[in-house]
Amino acid sequence: MQFDPSFFRGNRKALSALLPESLIILSAHVELQRSRDVPYPFEQESNFWYLTGINEPGWRLVIDGRAGKEYLVAPVVRETRELWDGVLSPERVTAISGIEHIMTKNEWSELSRQLQQQHQRVYALLPQTQLKEYFDFELNPAPEMLVNELKELFSEVLDCRPELSKLRGIKQPVEIAAIQRAIDITIDGIKVALANLPQYQHEFDFEAELSKQFRIRGAQEHAFTPIIAGGKNAYTVHYIANNDRLNRDEWLLFDVGARYGRYCADLARAIPPKEPTKHQMDIYNAVLKVHDFAASLLKPGKSVEEYFNETEDAMGNELVKLGLIEGKTREEIRAFFPNAIGHGLGIDIHDPLGKIETFEAGMVMTVEPSIHIAKQQLGMRLESVILITEDGPHNMSANLPTDLEAITRLVGLKR
Repeated sequence: MQFDPSFFRGNRKALSALLPESLIILSAHVELQRSRDVPYPFEQESNFWYLTGINEPGWRLVIDGRAGKEYLVAPVVRETRELWDGVLSPERVTAISGIEHIMTKNEWSELSRQLQQQHQRVYALLPQTQLKEYFDFELNPAPEMLVNELKELFSEVLDCRPELSKLRGIKQPVEIAAIQRAIDITIDGIKVALANLPQYQHEFDFEAELSKQFRIRGAQEHAFTPIIAGGKNAYTVHYIANNDRLNRDEWLLFDVGARYGRYCADLARAIPPKEPTKHQMDIYNAVLKVHDFAASLLKPGKSVEEYFNETEDAMGNELVKLGLIEGKTREEIRAFFPNAIGHGLGIDIHDPLGKIETFEAGMVMTVEPSIHIAKQQLGMRLESVILITEDGPHNMSANLPTDLEAITRLVGLKR
């Protein structure tokens, strides 16, 4: 999917309107080493793509709101790299981004000295150190490298991430269309995989079918590492090994999504064995009840705090009915319901919504209740995608049923 440059121009204009007459400088990501002389597949910094459409490493964006000018600074590319990997021409960069002023690193050095005289402060993307602390992975160094450079030039470096998160939280029609296409591709792929499920011997057979179906339908890739979890593997929320044999007498949980035009899908379903127990069915129906309740609440003006509290309380009621807890303390509920009820969805699989107090029309949310029982090594999860409209919630993934009989009929279905 190709986005018109007017989309990126509009996003830059909207950001400048939130930060009037400001200087904004952002960096693309850089490539990261995978092994010796091989890099990982490149993943662009999402905000940089949102503002430029450029999906190559090393570029920088400069928006001088006071002067009303925009620039893109090209990375230095050695001739050998240009031969092996190719390079974007200035004409192509302009055609993608709508930015006419493409400059070299040397030209940027001169411009930066001029901007230093005209601006005391600059906006950039400050490093998200909390992610490193929480997830225990290394951050792409490019944003921090740029911030350190800017601190040498300007008196104050401020974060423009809050403004960008606010903009990205409300999806434009072209973004909604891309998300819907990603969802449709995902559902089509799932239906093919379910039709062939009786033939599969391993979890990776299901994954491989999805990979094929996503690509032949125009998706770039999986939006995230797929979860194909048979039996006890479903207890691990982010099980991604996908290597075990499938057992027809066990449940199969999958949490998957295609990426189309940089936008993500994210869907989860649980497929029962031929003879599920009453206890397992009760758990599934409890998750389904909370799923439907949570989706019904996603309306403009709904308090975010109330939404999370009410859905957690609904899960607490179901856990009491199942005899898994006695009270409804947060600690008791979270022992069986470890994940959030949902998250924003868009360019990122966990897309920012900004620091909002109420939901707004145009937001896209997942609904993702689950029950995980340690003693039984059991995990049950359903996930759908909801677009919040002025008329209420719209289920963008309604073509993949959550009703257990309906989705079970897809297994082995001739297509």
